Amino acid sequence: MRPSFATRVKTERERAGLSQTQLARICGLSGPMISCLERGKSAGSEKALVSVARALGVRPEWLRSGSGKRDGDWPEELVAFPKTASQPFPDRIKQLRKEAGLSQKQLADYVGV
Repeated sequence: MRPSFATRVKTERERAGLSQTQLARICGLSGPMISCLERGKSAGSEKALVSVARALGVRPEWLRSGSGKRDGDWPEELVAFPKTASQPFPDRIKQLRKEAGLSQKQLADYVGV
């Protein structure tokens, strides 16, 4: 049996080494909304689903249903980082954004937030 949507969200967030609050900030959602998603109390809007999937580096279709390809088509440097990252997630994002020559607005537009 496939894990539920709620389980996939929580598992991927933990894999990325993010707290619910950190993921909420990245996605432009509230912490309670991330909690509701992880507890299966809400499936969220399509926009929220896409934002969470992008932040976690997985395909929205996979996050929603568990079927199809898990990994997104985003460049490796823009995918959420594993728990073993050597620096805090926000610092790593900033470093990679600068290395890619992107402004904050360009990165935000790219990931849809």
